[in-house]
Amino acid sequence: MNEAPARSTRPLILCIDDDPAIIAALQSRFLPYDLDFATAYCGAQGIWRAITDRPDLIVTDLCMPNGNGESVVECLRKRDDTRAIPIIVFTGTRQQDARSRMLSLGVEGYVQKPAAFNSILNLAEKFVALRAAAR
Repeated sequence: MNEAPARSTRPLILCIDDDPAIIAALQSRFLPYDLDFATAYCGAQGIWRAITDRPDLIVTDLCMPNGNGESVVECLRKRDDTRAIPIIVFTGTRQQDARSRMLSLGVEGYVQKPAAFNSILNLAEKFVALRAAAR
């Protein structure tokens, strides 16, 4: 019987965004911290990674193929095993009601692109320990 590899004790952040440049920018900004960083490039892949990897925090876009961010949030909030994972929406959408809709679905933060990285960092610090990585 194959067992899943043991997960690191470091915090895991899952970034779900269809733009590789956004994922690369977030990953590079979190690089100084002692944590693991996972990626998904569409909603369906993000849901799968959240279920299998059980991240400590999810940062997701709203406008993506194969399952937008709203469907990701709805799906994860309905599951007992993912309901408590904190989710930050990081999006470029300009829909007037997007923020209130996402907050009503239970996301812990909503940041509109473009935004200073500190906006994401300040929210992330509420949910994961951001300790400087050993150099």
